[in-house]
Amino acid sequence: MKQSYVAVRVVLGIVAVAHIVTGLVGIMPNSPLSVALVLYGGALQFSPQIAYLLQIGGAYMLTIGAFSIYAIWNPAKSRNIIHGIIFLLSLRGIQRILYAGEVDTVFGQVPGYYWIQTVLFLAVAVALILFRPKAVEAA
Repeated sequence: MKQSYVAVRVVLGIVAVAHIVTGLVGIMPNSPLSVALVLYGGALQFSPQIAYLLQIGGAYMLTIGAFSIYAIWNPAKSRNIIHGIIFLLSLRGIQRILYAGEVDTVFGQVPGYYWIQTVLFLAVAVALILFRPKAVEAA
C-alpha cells in the first residue's frame, strides 16, 4: 500500500517556503536590508561586504528550498535530501546553542527571538526525523 506521507510533506513545505523567501531576500542585489533584519531580528550595519554575504547565504537558502520542493513530490525516493535537511537544521540548531552569547554581542539580537528561532530549527529537524519515510517503506 502506497503511503501519502502528509506530515513530512507539510513539514517540507514549511522548510521550502521559509528558505525560498529568505533566499530571495538574500540574493536580490538591492533588497531592503530591513527585510533581512526582520527575519533575523538583529542589527547589521549595511555594507557591500554584508550584501555579498547575504547573496551567498541566499543562494544556499534557495537551494535548500528547491530540494525541499523536490522532496515533497516523492518523499520515499528523496530520503537522502530529507536526511541532508535534517543534518543542516540540526547543525544550525547546535551552532546557535554554542554561539548564542556571541550572536547577542555582535548582532544585538533579542535573546527571546533568537531562542524561538533556535527551537524552531531543532523542532523542524525532529519532525522530519519522526515523519520521514523509513528505509523499508521506501524500498
